[in-house]
Amino acid sequence: MDVMKKFDGLLDGEAVEILIQGAKLPKIKEAEGSVGLYGRVLSVGKIKDAGKNIVRNVLIGDETGCCIVALWGENAKKEIKEGDVIKIINGFVKQGYYGKEINVGERGEVRIVEKDITAKNCNNFFTIEGKLVKKLPTSVYVNGGKERFIKRIFVDKHCIFLVNERIKDINEIETGSYIKIKWAYMKNGKIFVDDIGRITEIK
Repeated sequence: MDVMKKFDGLLDGEAVEILIQGAKLPKIKEAEGSVGLYGRVLSVGKIKDAGKNIVRNVLIGDETGCCIVALWGENAKKEIKEGDVIKIINGFVKQGYYGKEINVGERGEVRIVEKDITAKNCNNFFTIEGKLVKKLPTSVYVNGGKERFIKRIFVDKHCIFLVNERIKDINEIETGSYIKIKWAYMKNGKIFVDDIGRITEIK
């Protein structure tokens, strides 16, 4: 239920939270508009500069699916780790780079809570395991004054694009090794692994 919309913006974040405390919060698949919900943290990205603000992407999931939560400002600084269950208060759902995305800005809040949440059906994020066949040189792209580093690798027959920090991970792994990539995603027909993804060598 979109409480803010129902009361035509007359309620602030605290009032909305009071109203929804006893209400059934939506699942990720159902979430839209201004929303509060629970989710288990699957991966935590780095804090990044975003103009005059900072942002941190967190991947969360429940039994209906997974999505990215963009934490802004003070919420980005909160100590959240993989495995935590969080409650989002007064987030806003929009279609972002990864698909459905929940933004938590200065009017929202994220809290670590004790709750049993199992993440399933993460169809938009997936795992790849296989032999690291080839690593190509890193390319640098500049957009809006910001540099973006991209490295292509081949795992079995998959061509995968690594972004920024994930390049460091693969530089430490020899060609011919077997690796596991978690939280890869598809964009414009290509496979990417970025801040949210994880790469480990299979020993």
